[in-house]
Amino acid sequence: MEITGFDPRDLKMCHVATLADLGYRTTVTVANGFTGGRVPRDDVDVSLEIRSPEGDPIFARELMSIVPGDYAVIDLSRELDLHGVESSCDVLATIRLCPARYRGVDAIDVSAAEVIGHVSVSDEYVEYSSEQWNVAGGLAYQSLPVNDSRFGGTRSTLMQSPKVLVDDDLDTHLLLLNVSTEPGYDRSLTFDLALLAADGDRLAAVELLVPPNGFRRLSVRDLLRSEGAFEHFVDLGGFGMAVGSSVAGTIVPISVTRSDRSKGLACDHTLPPTYYLPWWGGEIKKAANTRLRTVLFGREQSGLIS
Repeated sequence: MEITGFDPRDLKMCHVATLADLGYRTTVTVANGFTGGRVPRDDVDVSLEIRSPEGDPIFARELMSIVPGDYAVIDLSRELDLHGVESSCDVLATIRLCPARYRGVDAIDVSAAEVIGHVSVSDEYVEYSSEQWNVAGGLAYQSLPVNDSRFGGTRSTLMQSPKVLVDDDLDTHLLLLNVSTEPGYDRSLTFDLALLAADGDRLAAVELLVPPNGFRRLSVRDLLRSEGAFEHFVDLGGFGMAVGSSVAGTIVPISVTRSDRSKGLACDHTLPPTYYLPWWGGEIKKAANTRLRTVLFGREQSGLIS
């Protein structure tokens, strides 16, 4: 499949939501994995774009170049400080690693396989830390091109997050990103979320509206309390599963479980169903999504959170 007019800066990128509102600094470790083989050996030019949770641009700038095989640690909190962004404000950061051979080139024609080849050369490591609390936690992941009609197929989300831990001292936060590589992307996405207790009972459900090029952070504990289900959830063990669905586009979900006592973090990204079911797709996918929405989201929900 040929992708025309593709921004070469999007060949390798990383989308990151910060946790400044919870008291953490954010750093991202990026590496130049363009060492030959699957993709040509080349330097990369690293750039940074910062947006508000609503998707509004705040600033963008070039950062550095990295030679093949080398890496760099980008201190997002320092970048925000330098640009006068309030230290307690969360933002959505997009870090792009553009091959130097495309320096100054606005658009290229490239195959989908070539794009995936560039994405898969390395993971990016996102770390949230606090010197005050002497804690750090993070996760490594790759940011794929999503919500881009040029790549064909249907764009929907099925999130299965089995690591929901909530009690008086623990809370799981869900970061839900609505990002895209499509020029002029402007589609808000509705995300249906259900919380299941250890016994399989659905204790809460909610709709969230996630703006284009923005994100939402949801406290599971706050949601359970708003539904009057917190005490029951804790009595059942304080652990369960979150299931989310978006039929109109791709939401990137990340979970962060946090201890109020130690301030320690456990971070995770959820894998799509194809990692568990190789045959996922087509009519099977449509039927499963329909069944899921009937069983978990067919009843009255808590209302739309924007």
